[in-house]
Amino acid sequence: MKAEILKSMLVEGRKLVAGDIVDVKGWRHAKSLANNRYIKLIEDNVSEETKQAEKPKKAKEVTK
Repeated sequence: MKAEILKSMLVEGRKLVAGDIVDVKGWRHAKSLANNRYIKLIEDNVSEETKQAEKPKKAKEVTK
């Protein structure tokens, strides 16, 4: 899973600055960092293609 850095931070001795895109797959606290707006999680392209491919459901017609 990838994320965009929103606030500068040190990670494993590396300084990440705002705007960097990093892989957060092994990060233990990625969800809490996203909740506190330190990072913004980015969905993978595969899941976006799947969402676009879904067709809208048709509502059943009600006859009286």
